[in-house]
This record gives sequence, C-alpha cells and structure tokens, in this order.
Amino acid sequence: MVVSSIVAQREPGVARASSAIPPSSGVTAVVCTFRGEAFLAQQLASILRQSVSVDEVIVSDDASTDGTVELAARTLEASEVPFRVFTRSTALRVAANFAFGADQARTPLVAFADQDDVWHRDKVARLAPLLADDEGALLAHSDARIVDRAGDEIEPSLFASLEIGDGEWAAYVGDGAGPGPGPDQFGVLLRRNLVTGATTMVRRDFVVAAGVAPDPWIHDEWLAIAAALRSGIRTLRAPLIDYRQHGDNQIGQVTPTLRDKVDRVVGPGYEQQRLRVQRADALRARLGSLGATPEQRVEVERKLSHERRRLRMPDARLARVGAVAQGLRRGDYRRYSSRGTLDVIRDALHSRSDRPD
Repeated sequence: MVVSSIVAQREPGVARASSAIPPSSGVTAVVCTFRGEAFLAQQLASILRQSVSVDEVIVSDDASTDGTVELAARTLEASEVPFRVFTRSTALRVAANFAFGADQARTPLVAFADQDDVWHRDKVARLAPLLADDEGALLAHSDARIVDRAGDEIEPSLFASLEIGDGEWAAYVGDGAGPGPGPDQFGVLLRRNLVTGATTMVRRDFVVAAGVAPDPWIHDEWLAIAAALRSGIRTLRAPLIDYRQHGDNQIGQVTPTLRDKVDRVVGPGYEQQRLRVQRADALRARLGSLGATPEQRVEVERKLSHERRRLRMPDARLARVGAVAQGLRRGDYRRYSSRGTLDVIRDALHSRSDRPD
C-alpha cells in the first residue's frame, strides 16, 4: 500500500475569501505533480489569483526527486489560501494520484490542475456555476489556449485541435453553443474522448463514486465517460487555461499534421488497437457500479465486439477488405470508431508489424 504524508499545510479559517460562490459550492484546486519545478510556480500563482478564490489548494506529489515539494510548500505558505501538500516515496501514477487528491478535498467541487499550465483569472468564476446551478451536472470543462514552453501561443483552441465536427458538437452539447447536454453525450465519448483533465471541474462525490480509472484509461477520459452515462457533462467553449506543450508532457494535444495523419493510417497499428479493446473491456466491467442503463450496456458490448474484430483482422491488407466491408454494413465504424471513414482506411492499410509473435 502506498502511504501519502502531509509535508506542509494551512488549515482553513471560518470565513471564505470570496462570497461570489456560496460555501455549499466551494472549490478545491487539486494539483498533481511529478518533478514539476520548472513551471509549478506559475501554475500555483494563477490558481491563487483567481477572481473567485478557491477554498483550498491540494498539491499531491508523486515521489518527485527534484525540488517540486519544497517549491509548492514555499509558494503556498506565502499566500493566505488554505492548503495541503502531500508526497510519497512510491508513485501512484497519474490516474490514482488525481483520485487521491479529489478524495482529500473538503469541498463539493474539485478543479483539476496540471503542474505546467496556467489558469486564466476567471476559470473558477465561470466553471463553478455550471455545476452549482445544475443538479444534473457532474463535470464541467472548457476550451484551452495551447502554448509552448515560453507561454507563447501555438494554437488558440484545444477544441479546434481535436477537429470536432458540427454533427459531433450537436450530439455532445446540443444545437446551441453549450453548455449542454446534447442528445448523445455518451455515444460521442464512446467513440473518442473530448475532455482534457486540466480544463475540468467536477463534483467530488461523483469522482469518489467513479473510482480510480482502470488501466489503460486516464483519469480525465474515465470521469468523462462516467459522467456522460448520466448526460452529466457541461461544456464552455471558451479557453480558460493556457495548456502548455513543452516536450516533456506526460499527456498532450496539438493539431495533428498531415504527416501525423498518414502515419496513423499506414503505420503499425496492432498495439493501439489492443489498447482500444482493453479500454472497452474495462468499461464493460465497471458499468454496473457506474449506473449504466440496459441500452448503454448494449452499446458498450457492441463497441467491444467491433474493436475485437478490428484487432483480429489478418495481416495481409487485401484479406482485410471483407472484414472492413462487413463493419461498414453494420454501421460499426460510424457508431463506434473515433474517425469513421478515416478508421476504415486505417484498418485497410495499417501494418501489423508490431503484432507479437
């Protein structure tokens, strides 16, 4: 069992620093760190200067060997915000670390933060009401501005980099600009994830109930699919953070180049497809605890069957044509594959050079 210990803290006082959000909807910022001293001070400063103050900052460090823990404690001790800094000698890894941080929160709402990003000053003020004013909302997220190591803009919109089509948006958030829910949130996220954890705010009770993301899921995509089962996602299509891409990110996102897309289509594909099968199987195993409907269970079974058929496709490209055609006739690629027609081409052309002997 991994033991986490508090290395620095300030207990909360009686009064909130801001009354713009009622105490019943208070917010804890959970910052998960791992050797993050290069950018952590900027991230913490952006959290501390929110127009509506957070109630507490929790830093959960995952066995860093640099000065991350000391930097976090020093920065937070210089503020007036309640905080706790946790560390451990053995890493929990990303998904379990965020789950731990959320579990430690003392407020109804939790805002996740990566160690290397920067929050815009109105992030809490704009996301918290999406949850506080809507009993059906479980997770709220926003767009982001993608920046480089120096903080200079690479792309103005994370959502644009995901190349979300009009029909996909309509199914996800409805006919308007948001916040949703649209008529088929679950179907959209069953195909692919659109939620980036660094942009999210969630209900703490929901995170605890959803549990730690099973391998190979990541925490943000797991919470997103769990919330989508109950049409519980609300989306703000405005950038509320600077999402930093610096080359050492554990997870990142930029618009794929033409070369990236070609490589995805014709490059080795067995290992990625194996992970798609594992993800669908892990989701199926947890549907009972997540409160899925019978119809949603059927959809996941069909998704799993589709991904298994894709995994079992023969090595010879010409021999795959029949299997791909059958998937098209069943509508599986349209309903369950992240890129539809592109996935059809991918299955026809992908190399299986990474298939184990």
